[in-house]
Amino acid sequence: MRVEHTIVCYGDNLGYHHGAKYQILRAYDNWYSKKDASICVVTDKPEFFESYPCRLLELDPEKLHQWSLGGTQHFGIKLQGILWALRTSPAKCVLALDTDMYWIKDPSRVADKVTDSSIAMYRNEGHVYKTNNLSIKRFEEGLKDKSFDTSCGQYSLSHHSQMWASNILGLNQSHSELLEYSFELFSTLEPHVEAHTVEQYSIAEAARILHFEKYQAHRYLSNWSSTGRKNYVTPVLDEFFHRYGENNFNEHLLNWRSIKIKRPIIKFINQKLNKTLRRT
Repeated sequence: MRVEHTIVCYGDNLGYHHGAKYQILRAYDNWYSKKDASICVVTDKPEFFESYPCRLLELDPEKLHQWSLGGTQHFGIKLQGILWALRTSPAKCVLALDTDMYWIKDPSRVADKVTDSSIAMYRNEGHVYKTNNLSIKRFEEGLKDKSFDTSCGQYSLSHHSQMWASNILGLNQSHSELLEYSFELFSTLEPHVEAHTVEQYSIAEAARILHFEKYQAHRYLSNWSSTGRKNYVTPVLDEFFHRYGENNFNEHLLNWRSIKIKRPIIKFINQKLNKTLRRT
């Protein structure tokens, strides 16, 4: 097995689980059913994927509590879920995507970039020091002039520290240590930074410290991660799975192309107008 497509989805918001299903359907129909690939879903709701051609790893309450740092930061579940999938995968390479992402180009070309010394991430968002990005600036504010004991020595913010988005994470079987250290950094730094991006920062920093190169894979993907797109797509997916049921994979595969992920221009304009009016 060469590649395993991996998704971590959990919680009571059906939008995440429906997003995972759309992602699977699109990738399976376009690529995975024709190539040496498999699919893994790490979830607390395995019943939603029973008819899907997936390897299922069930998140129990103990894992959810422990991996989310006692329920304080759920992004730790993503890190540990991907690590679990990697350790148990029959594939050489694991490509893990957030539930609001989908492939628009052949994912095997991203897998080709993943080696023992390199990983794939979504995009480089720039250096932390002296950034103009207010969200990234919180890392300088929270970590500057601080030092932390870690298993790889003393950690402190560096002028080489960068923020990389982790909407996709491409790894191979030699990268377990990278994810383990990422979770250690995440657990250590999360209380000191007022941002929801500590998980992806920790992956980028672990890769820097352990001397892994990072490949930008954003050109191979599209998404509905913005608030406006998510507000449009969520009910569209909900309607599709209400019509065809939650667990009829064959029916889903026949009809997934009827799902219109891109917003009609009139919907986009109306959302922008409503947003402007709310500000006045």
